[in-house]
Amino acid sequence: MGKLMCKNLLKAGYHLVVLKRSKAAVYEVVAAGATAVDTPKAVAEQAQFIITMLPNSPNLKALILGENGIIEGAEPGTVVIDMNSIAPLVSKAICTELETIGVEMLNAPVSGGEPKAGVEPKLVYEAVRGGLAGSTVLDAKAPLVMAA
Repeated sequence: MGKLMCKNLLKAGYHLVVLKRSKAAVYEVVAAGATAVDTPKAVAEQAQFIITMLPNSPNLKALILGENGIIEGAEPGTVVIDMNSIAPLVSKAICTELETIGVEMLNAPVSGGEPKAGVEPKLVYEAVRGGLAGSTVLDAKAPLVMAA
């Protein structure tokens, strides 16, 4: 799912620094314009916003808090956006560690798998608007988010 999200961000004009974790996926996003690095620390040294999408809690903990992890390269003001569906207590513990160095962590888990990763923002907005999250504020802010 991360590969498709990366491709969408690149199409939208964002510069991405990606970790050489899955060689086939990295090859595709580098071919689309991303820069690949060898360690999570190197990602953090080059990015103000870091998005993680991993399969489980131990992988995320190692990526962020392990040797050459994000915590070693991140500067105060960096934002880590965790898009994993992991154990809430692990997420909270990682967040607490990052806060000690002035890094914010947002928990934003995704679902839907690869087929949903290529969905247009307007379709997502329409789906959300039709549910309990629909509101006047959403209607006012959605065009600004989709234009960004």
